[in-house]
Amino acid sequence: MQTNNLLEQLKDIYLPEKVSQWWPLAYGWWLLLAVVILAIIVGLVFLHLRRKAKRYKDCIIDDFRKTVEKTYQQKPKEVLQDISVYLKRVALQKFPNQPIKTLHGQQWLEFLDTKLKQQSFKTTKANMLGNSYKPVELDRVTLNEIMTVAEQWLRRVL
Repeated sequence: MQTNNLLEQLKDIYLPEKVSQWWPLAYGWWLLLAVVILAIIVGLVFLHLRRKAKRYKDCIIDDFRKTVEKTYQQKPKEVLQDISVYLKRVALQKFPNQPIKTLHGQQWLEFLDTKLKQQSFKTTKANMLGNSYKPVELDRVTLNEIMTVAEQWLRRVL
């Protein structure tokens, strides 16, 4: 009798809910998710700063082209002076601790070449910038060659 009584007291077995494969996440997954989100944020900030720097560089080079073109059309004999002044302004801004103001002639070309890490100013027609105080009228091909070297220098320095 007693065994029947015990059997009657038994209740059905209820199985627990199935555990999800994905939820709740373990601590390692939360950590991985935080690292991924942080990496995305850092990447976006880096991309934004890089685009901003590129925009700055492109604006300066675009302004350089416009300035030289305007001078070439209005006062073609002063183009070399204008290019040299523009490069010197950028150099003064980027290298404030160096004696750039007093550089002229071959010293100026050597300074430009050291920052470019190749001998572009001395070996090309851009060596005319060493004598930029002399008014010289340039043809379009020579001007384009000088502008190309100057733009390379600007891209390297900025």
